[in-house]
Parts: sequence; structure tokens; C-alpha cells
Amino acid sequence: MTTFDLTLAGPLGSAFTGGLGGPGTRSRTDLDWRESAAMGLGAAPGSAVRATLGGHVTERLDGTDTGVRLTLADPSGRVSAFHTFLTDVPARLEVGTTVAQGDLLGTVLSVDGVPSHLHLALGELVAGRPTGIDLYSSYLELSMTQTTITVTFFQQDDVPPVPVGSLLGSADLRDTWAIDVGSLVGVQRALVSLGFDPGLPGGVDGPRTRHAVRRFQADHGLRPDGVLGASTRATLASVLTAAGLVTTVA
Repeated sequence: MTTFDLTLAGPLGSAFTGGLGGPGTRSRTDLDWRESAAMGLGAAPGSAVRATLGGHVTERLDGTDTGVRLTLADPSGRVSAFHTFLTDVPARLEVGTTVAQGDLLGTVLSVDGVPSHLHLALGELVAGRPTGIDLYSSYLELSMTQTTITVTFFQQDDVPPVPVGSLLGSADLRDTWAIDVGSLVGVQRALVSLGFDPGLPGGVDGPRTRHAVRRFQADHGLRPDGVLGASTRATLASVLTAAGLVTTVA
């Protein structure tokens, strides 16, 4: 298993007017990561949109009915940020162009009948496939505090994660998606599969995840301290196996 850190910034600054929904609001599992991990971040038409991460442009498509489609990748190519409902995108932002965090990407497009917002989705490349990342709550916090955050990503190179919005533990996924309880995102997936609520598995720790861990510990005779120690991970693996789910422990 490998880990890496990435610093993210809010794309709208003080222009942010509120969240319009994030990953998990659509139950379909066949959606591309740009849709399954979509976040609606409200802002008035014409508001400046800035790069949430530094890196380079990997896709630009003008002339769509939702404005310019613009995708950036971090320098390592492991995390991508997809944007649409953009307009006034600088001509210099062609595929391959280097972008610094905070650089101007364009402005928010006004579309008839659609609340004015930026559509933003983040995807992580794991085992050769892009997978949506649920960081909606983090982006709401970023947008309201106008700070930056550092997110730690956990990877097990040969086991892709369950995509955002998938029905964790369903029969058609059990043989395809192994749950790695050695990683934080794997623990979150395990908790969801067992009926606990850490939020959508995104590999980001927080009060909701710790509360779910404490509930699991209390239900299985462990000290309910919210700490993901060896005994908690081993118990998770055992309970998952008993439920017929595939598990790994890094």
C-alpha cells in the first residue's frame, strides 16, 4: 500500500454561495467518475474559478451545452480535477499547459433553468483506472473558510477501490472489489458494508468516521476509542469474512 499527500484549495473563494449536492446523490453505478463524484458548488454567474490543485491541463473541450470542459491533473498524474459550467477560459490553457494552484481557469457560466454553479469532480487513478473521490464535505469547508487542506490518499496498487455511489457489499461486487482493511478508505468501505455510517468512503478521516468506528467497536466487544488499531482491523476482517465479503489486510 502507498500513500501520498495533496494540497487542495477552494476554487471559488468568497464568491461561493453554497453547496448544491455532492457524490452519492445519484444511485447509478455505471456513471463515469466525472458524474459519480460530481460536486455542485454555487456561485453567481461571472464568478472567478481558480485551480484547486497545481499540475497541468489534460483535457479541454469548448462549445458544450454546459460550457467548457476542463480537466487538470496533479504533477504525478494520480489525481484529476474535472470542471464544467465554465466560460471565459483563457486561450493559453491548452492540453499540456502547466497550471499553479490558484491560477484563473475562467468564470462561472450562466445556464437557463440551472442554478448557477461550478461542476467539479475529483478522480484518483488506482490500478490503472480513474475512480471518483468523495471530498464534498471538505470542499464545503474549504469554500467557507477560504483556506487550504492537505488530503492523504491511500492506495493498494493491485486492488481498485469501490467507485463512489456503488452499492457496497452487493453480490455482483463481492468478487471484484476486495476490501482492504489496512487502509482508511478500506475501513470506511467495510463499515458501510456492515451497516455503519462513516460517510461515503473517500479515505479522509473525520468525526463521522471515528463515530462509526466507535459504534463498531462497542458492538463487537472492543474498547470504543475510535482508534483503528490492529485488533479493530482484525475484527473488521473477521466480520467481513463471516458476511461473505472479500477482504485483504495490508
